[in-house]
Amino acid sequence: MGKQTGSGMVGVCARVRELCTAAAFLSFVVSVSWAAPPRAARTENPRTPDRWAEVQELLRQQEQRSGELAATAARLDEEIGQMQKRLHELVVEVRPQREQVHALQETLRDMREEVRGLYVESSGLKGDIAQVADKLDGLAEDLASFRLSAGIIAALIVLLQIIGIGLAVRMRS
Repeated sequence: MGKQTGSGMVGVCARVRELCTAAAFLSFVVSVSWAAPPRAARTENPRTPDRWAEVQELLRQQEQRSGELAATAARLDEEIGQMQKRLHELVVEVRPQREQVHALQETLRDMREEVRGLYVESSGLKGDIAQVADKLDGLAEDLASFRLSAGIIAALIVLLQIIGIGLAVRMRS
């Protein structure tokens, strides 16, 4: 298994590197075994030293590819480490903003409750104003009725005074 470090991703990259190396070696062995003639023919082949040189060349190329894969895996490990560091920085940057958003949501919720209360209160005031308006209309009708009654009473008083003056003048004459 790959070496385990503080990060799971680094362990995964090390494991991928080991698997790539094993796959490269296995592909080399398979390519050599397929390219090689059967054993009986190999002993009859006068090109055995040439074949050995080809195998050594293939081994060198395979080692070079393995080195390139290891370098690529190391670069990827480094990039993953940098990404993890940046991700941690972003989490640290976002945390105060998230707390600020939460505080604003709480403030908004409180303001909504206050507006709801004000709406209920204003609805009650509208009802009270409508009742006062109805009472004022009734008062205006009562006042109009009172004026009529007061006018009739004033007219009767004036009429009685005229009759009283007329009777007083008649009694003196």
